[in-house]
Amino acid sequence: MRPRGTQRSTQDSNGSRTTSNDGSVNNQNGNNNQNYGNTNSYHTASTSNQQNRIPSSAPEQRRLHIHIPQVGASVPVYQGGGGGYGNPQSRPVSPLFNPDSIWSTTPNSSSSGRNLYSLPFQSQQTSFSSPSLGQVNNHPPSQQEFANFGLSFLDMNLSDPRDSMSHSNFSSPSYHNSPSSLQPSPFLPTPNSPSSFFSGTSSLNPPIAPQTKPILSIQQLLNPSSPSTVVERKQRAEIDILMNHFLLTVKNQILHQYSVQFTPEVDRNSLKKRLLSQHTEKLGAYYVFDGNFLLSHTKIPNLEVAARLPQLKEGQKPDNNPDHNSWSISVRFVKSLDPSSSMPPQLFNITLSEILRALKLKPLGKHFFDPTKSIQIPQHQVELWPGYYTSIGNDFKFGSTLLVDITHKILRTDTVLDLINEAMQKKTANWKQSLTKQIVGQIVLTRYSNRIYRIDGIDWEKNPLSTFKKRGCAEDYSYVKYYCSMYNRAINDLNQPLLMHNHHRKSGPDETIYLIPELCSMTGIAENMKADPKIMRDIAEHARVKPPERGAQITSFVQTILNRPEASECLKMMGLELDTNMLPTKGQLLLPERIIFGKKSQVVDENTADWSKECRSNQLFSCIPLKNWILLYVKKNEKEAKDLATNLVKVGTSLGFQIDPPNRIEYKDDHRSFLDTVKLYAKDDIQCVVCVIPSDGKDRYDSIKQALCVEIPIPSQCVKAKTLSKKSLLSICSNIARQIGCKIGGELWRVDIPLVSTMIVGIDVYFDAVNREQSSIGYCATMNAAFTSYFSPVSIQKSNSEIPDGIRRCTYESLKMFHYWNGRLPETIMIYRDGVSDGTTDAMIQNEVVQIFSTFGQFGNYSPKVSVVIVRKRIHTRFFWKNNNSDTLLNPPPGTLVDSGIGAKGFDFFLVSQYASQGTVTPTHYHVVHNSTDIEPQDLQLITYKLCHLYMNWTGTVRVPAPCQYAHKNAYLVGQSLHQEASPKLLNNLYFL
Repeated sequence: MRPRGTQRSTQDSNGSRTTSNDGSVNNQNGNNNQNYGNTNSYHTASTSNQQNRIPSSAPEQRRLHIHIPQVGASVPVYQGGGGGYGNPQSRPVSPLFNPDSIWSTTPNSSSSGRNLYSLPFQSQQTSFSSPSLGQVNNHPPSQQEFANFGLSFLDMNLSDPRDSMSHSNFSSPSYHNSPSSLQPSPFLPTPNSPSSFFSGTSSLNPPIAPQTKPILSIQQLLNPSSPSTVVERKQRAEIDILMNHFLLTVKNQILHQYSVQFTPEVDRNSLKKRLLSQHTEKLGAYYVFDGNFLLSHTKIPNLEVAARLPQLKEGQKPDNNPDHNSWSISVRFVKSLDPSSSMPPQLFNITLSEILRALKLKPLGKHFFDPTKSIQIPQHQVELWPGYYTSIGNDFKFGSTLLVDITHKILRTDTVLDLINEAMQKKTANWKQSLTKQIVGQIVLTRYSNRIYRIDGIDWEKNPLSTFKKRGCAEDYSYVKYYCSMYNRAINDLNQPLLMHNHHRKSGPDETIYLIPELCSMTGIAENMKADPKIMRDIAEHARVKPPERGAQITSFVQTILNRPEASECLKMMGLELDTNMLPTKGQLLLPERIIFGKKSQVVDENTADWSKECRSNQLFSCIPLKNWILLYVKKNEKEAKDLATNLVKVGTSLGFQIDPPNRIEYKDDHRSFLDTVKLYAKDDIQCVVCVIPSDGKDRYDSIKQALCVEIPIPSQCVKAKTLSKKSLLSICSNIARQIGCKIGGELWRVDIPLVSTMIVGIDVYFDAVNREQSSIGYCATMNAAFTSYFSPVSIQKSNSEIPDGIRRCTYESLKMFHYWNGRLPETIMIYRDGVSDGTTDAMIQNEVVQIFSTFGQFGNYSPKVSVVIVRKRIHTRFFWKNNNSDTLLNPPPGTLVDSGIGAKGFDFFLVSQYASQGTVTPTHYHVVHNSTDIEPQDLQLITYKLCHLYMNWTGTVRVPAPCQYAHKNAYLVGQSLHQEASPKLLNNLYFL
């Protein structure tokens, strides 16, 4: 059980704080109506009555009513008289439009401390936003403005409807807001206008209007007479967290830095170190050299020395046959480094690399592995090399720390030649093109040198008997002779093609390295292996290390560094002391969220953050009836198609999702027949195309998606035939129905996020699987007040573009679409940017953030408040939790937040939003690089956690906010299957799920 706070804190209009031990909401009006909002979020507490807001002497009283769909009743929101609309005494009394209410400041607060939920209305007079951009006028709310909040407008002189409201209203919701009630704004180009991003698409259908049910709780809407609001939150419970960081102390010793230059230039660091090691008597007993700079505690005079190519010892491998046999080495003093100041992390990491080599670990890429402890999985032709990720940084509040994590390298015992022979034996059409597509981009390991290479192409004209000019030799060498003399490796297949790797040299021109497929082992997990649950289960059994074992292995590794003389000597010579205990810190627990379904809401399980059971027993929040859809299948899958259609109709009833029987159509098992069938039956009123796929082939899936996302744009759903043969067919069909419902514009659930006039954006980049020279930028921007409706453009970006402008285009079109549906531009824009590494943060800010801000000028005098948050999920920081003072390490529960003690410069935090049933959970790192909004840090953290509940393809929390996850899925589909931008007709749907 996770610890919880037992008190709630509230703040009244005078700034004093009160608590309620039973967790109830103080309400002086005595209203006990059911609350559909989030229990850990935002509520109102009345401190005065309606008579204090409406003058009793008003000569004429006019009431405007809003319809609340979830209770099926109308509530008065405006009462005015002769005082005029600008009279503070005649302001609206509803929390929705009350400047001193739910989203506004308290009477004693200043404008600088405005709460982040403030509506864009002035604080001392009634102001409603005009349809014109950036203009605010004083007038009663229009029907359009009510529609922007998903509310029906009724101008009636009736008594207060609460007097006759019964409890039956709560169980019989009546939805009066339909897509037709949300009219687009006339002040920006529509998707059909020539100036639009969609120019040239005359047949574009208008996008499906966002479903905009009110996000206010029922209790808030039924208490419109409150003159002030108390923003209430439960106290966050604290838990003790251990991190996989170890304190690193720097002794008071001065380090001297020297530059080292070689003439002629040397490309390989290994050769540089061997040449420099010939002069240890002049350089001192111990130094650290990374190929460019040398560090030592010894003061070394400037040197000019000579070095010759050393004689190879028995069993020693040569260094790629350099062009020269002798070099001149220049050692020049650069500066002295005072340990009292901040030491560059790269200097420590040089020492760390030497320590890992002293432990006899093998470098593969950026990590070090221990091949002597390899884990063999022979039944799947796979082996795992255990290894360690290590990094030293000094940007932590603790000072310099060593980060240690357990990692594994998945190696396959099959070679590239095995894949080539397998493809040749099948003798399918265009097998060379298919094989090239499969191999290019893969990482291979050359076991004769334990080096990894990325394959950039296959040269079908060359073979091992082909010759090349060996550097330093006049005669031509064949690859057979070269590998035999240099590595003592015999090549058996003399007809195999050669693999190409483009090597980018630090000095001199780039070169192409040719590799022998027979000597290259595949790494990673192939697509066919990922589709086999048994293989993945066997690999996960070893690769997913549980928290107790991971903690023990990390601590043991640190002890090994201190106990091994060759490793500890490196630390000692550099003046470093390493602690043996993981760093402790304090974490906070965010309260579980309330998921709002069609007829009721439920708080999610606090230990798993999963609501799959609740989804099965509740109706969808909103859905568009699926009346006209087609089901495509080949003849051999006719039974599966019938079962799918029957069960979709059945589960739709329990979900509150009307699914009519489809038009079942059989087609021949080829791409041309599929296209002809779709073109014949895909009329304008077709809502969705469901395809039963007879095989797992990626090519088939790609061709279907290209047809239905580009050529004939219709929301589509692909289902494998073997999936429909499983016993749990009803459960599978339930998931398929939910996915289809999302793709045609429905909403499965909501959470309470009471932000107004806000657009939340997720951005991610995915490199094309076929053309590595281009990447797809996924961009998903929310369009409604509940942050569940999206506009999702994609931009294809060439890597050689000097000034990529894809994000600028996507931002411009998203703002136009937001105004199209809401009648105004957003006042606040929150951007979550995924996929940014530490080394590219500055470039991202200089490029992408500048693009986004340059877009605002195209809308006149428009200057929204913007926050930009970098999201990093591929990190190695791990959190361990000891529950109830137990010595057993556990995964922290979902909602664990750490915002002190670690992180980058500026405001950042770590959040564990997901539940890990296997292995050790990895937190997500959020780094706020820009923030001009009024959002406080704790509010941004809470909003981020709430957004992790809104990914409709998973009945639980995900690792990143939903806009980021959608952006990734969007970019992934384009980069993996489409290789071009999707049709504009689909951009208002989650077509990529």
